[in-house]
Amino acid sequence: MNIKVIVKSPMKKARYVYVPDTADSFSGLLGGSAEKARIASDCCILYGRSDGKAELPYNCRICGNDFFGTIVLCGEREGALSGFPLSLRTAKKLFPALKGT
Repeated sequence: MNIKVIVKSPMKKARYVYVPDTADSFSGLLGGSAEKARIASDCCILYGRSDGKAELPYNCRICGNDFFGTIVLCGEREGALSGFPLSLRTAKKLFPALKGT
């Protein structure tokens, strides 16, 4: 099943992307294994974990956290990832860093 998420890469504007809700699809978007940061009761940010081999470029700051490399904003229901529950327009109002350059 595909879910609608928001992807934000360094130096780029955020965009909607449809991805299969599998760990492999998120790993592919992030370029490696994913870590999760909760930003609300039903939303989280997935970000790539640096393995120390390469330094990831700075992306943005959301909710007081600095993120490096590509990030994915998605929903979370009962422990499973789901589509992002807000429109891209609303997300950009709440998180101005998503506007990019």
